[in-house]
This record gives sequence, structure tokens and C-alpha cells, in this order.
Amino acid sequence: MVQHDPNKHRDGIEVTDENFHNIAPGIMLKRPSIRRTGEFHVGICTGDGYVCYVGRTHKGAKKIIKRTTLAEFRKGQPVYGFQCESHFTPKQTAERAESCVGKEWIFLHYFDDCMSFVTWCHTSKNKVIGSLVATVGVTTLAVLAYKGLGLSAYIDAILLCVKHDLI
Repeated sequence: MVQHDPNKHRDGIEVTDENFHNIAPGIMLKRPSIRRTGEFHVGICTGDGYVCYVGRTHKGAKKIIKRTTLAEFRKGQPVYGFQCESHFTPKQTAERAESCVGKEWIFLHYFDDCMSFVTWCHTSKNKVIGSLVATVGVTTLAVLAYKGLGLSAYIDAILLCVKHDLI
């Protein structure tokens, strides 16, 4: 998850049960995290009453792309909608999100997986990983993951770099 700035809500529109049917497909939906103060969770509005986002199958499990209702995504928190820069039409962005439903979202455990999914839906790129690799390099990333976090993180780093055509 990424750091939450409460002032950023001024740029978005509050999404309620009453206006959700008017929210365009491809809009990024954002809500405060229920587990981590000062952070938020994001997903993509599909335009048909649902939201696609990165979630767990159950506690401690791998993360997958889920499709759920606004009420389930909200988890009692306010939700705001934001227009993002996109390489695709709003409908294509929503279709990209829905095409991933049920699939595992491979990421490095200490990176922002929900925002990387939203970014990928809009651009086909992962800005978080791309910026990291551009800064430290693929080899350095893999070595740091292996030395600092063990074999699992090392494998995640390699798989992520392969997934995003970085090696």
C-alpha cells in the first residue's frame, strides 16, 4: 500500500451507493486502509457495479485479483474516485482489470501491489518496480532480496522482473 494523504481526497469524487452507477469504468477507486493507519487501498471501477483489486484468498495466502461489490471493497470506509492518465480507453482499462480476475498478482512483498495493479491496468507498466530497477539494477535488486529477505523474496524479485520484461 502507498502512503495516504487525506488532502488528496479533494481531487477525487466521493463514491457512494447512490452515485456508483454513474462512475465511469476505468476510474481508480481509493479508500483508507483498515489495517494500516495513513495508507490506502485502490482498485479499478468496472462500470457495471463492481471493483477489481488485489486481495488475499484468505489470511496469509497469495494475492489474487478479485472482483467485488463497492460495499465489500469499501469495508466501512469512504471511497473516492480518481481519473488516471491512461494509455487505454476507460472501457479497455476496465476490461484489462477484469481479465486478471482470479489470477495471482506476483509482487515483491514489501512493494505496493494494489497501486502496481492499477498502474498496469492503465499503462501496461509497473512504475514501482520499473523505478526501483532503473535505480538499483536487476542484479542488485536480486542480491538485496536474497541477502535481506531470503530465498522466497529472491524468487519473487526474479519472477517480477521477468513478468515486467526487465530481464
